[in-house]
Order: sequence, then C-alpha cells, then structure tokens
Amino acid sequence: MLLFAPVGIGITIGIGILLLSLFLKKKSAALAKIPLYIGLLFSVIVFIISFLVRGFEGAAYGILAFTVLIFSISTFLVIKSKQIGQNN
Repeated sequence: MLLFAPVGIGITIGIGILLLSLFLKKKSAALAKIPLYIGLLFSVIVFIISFLVRGFEGAAYGILAFTVLIFSISTFLVIKSKQIGQNN
C-alpha cells in the first residue's frame, strides 16, 4: 500500500499532465509547456514536504513527487520530439 498508492496517484497526475499538454499543443507551443512547469513545481514542493513529514507518510510523499517528476520530464521530451518533427 505504501508503494502502490503514491505511484498510482502519480501516474494518474502524470497522464493528466501528458494529455493536457498534448491538447494545448494544438493551440500553441508555449501553452503546452504550462502543465509541465506546474508538474515540476508540484513535484519539488511535495518533495520538500516529504522531508518535513516523518515516517512512512513522508516516504509516500517522496515516491509521489518522484513519479510526477518522471512523468513531467518524459512529457517534456515527448513535446520536444513532436516539435522537432514538425519543423522538418
């Protein structure tokens, strides 16, 4: 439970970031990066909070932050690869 709940919530948030970024990519390239920055900011804040909260709950916050961070970085790479393909 300690591992599966934060990872599941992080995957849900990450998929939301990915879908929102791809939806906003159709409108503007600058708008597509806003969910990425919000995800990165969220993961940094939750990671800092994970050090303040002791015990297993703090570890769960850290796992959640790490999962959202991985999804934010991968979404950034997906957005950049689509931009490179459109420029050629």
